[in-house]
Amino acid sequence: MTDPMNAPTTALAAAPAPASSAMSGMLSSMSRAELFMAGGAALILLTDLVFVIFGDYSFSNIVWGSAALALILILTNGRMGMDWSRSTYQKLLFLVGALAVFAAIRDLLYDVLFIPGRSLSVTYYLGAVGFYIGVALMAFGAWQLWKGRGA
Repeated sequence: MTDPMNAPTTALAAAPAPASSAMSGMLSSMSRAELFMAGGAALILLTDLVFVIFGDYSFSNIVWGSAALALILILTNGRMGMDWSRSTYQKLLFLVGALAVFAAIRDLLYDVLFIPGRSLSVTYYLGAVGFYIGVALMAFGAWQLWKGRGA
């Protein structure tokens, strides 16, 4: 006779599935181009908060506005009554990304002329790196949209 307390179990209890959050559902619904644009826009806004407000680096308000508008477009697409057609949404995102890139070219020219020969703080360089990486991510996302690979 086998002891029921020590008997091997034949069926393993199924582990409950982890609860998915609203954020993970929203991120999984985004295309690759949208993720690049949202990541770049968030990095630009974060760089503004850290290195522009508390540091000594500054960049164009046009790029900041483009990043904020890109995040608003991406986060409200299909939500809160913002139902544009897919082609209109893609064109708006591409235009916002292109605007950020063209305004950042102006900032790059300014930095190339300003930096040589000056003794600048580390926060200036960190702000510049964060800004240009964010713009590069937005540019890559816009390029993906232009090639028809996203959104």
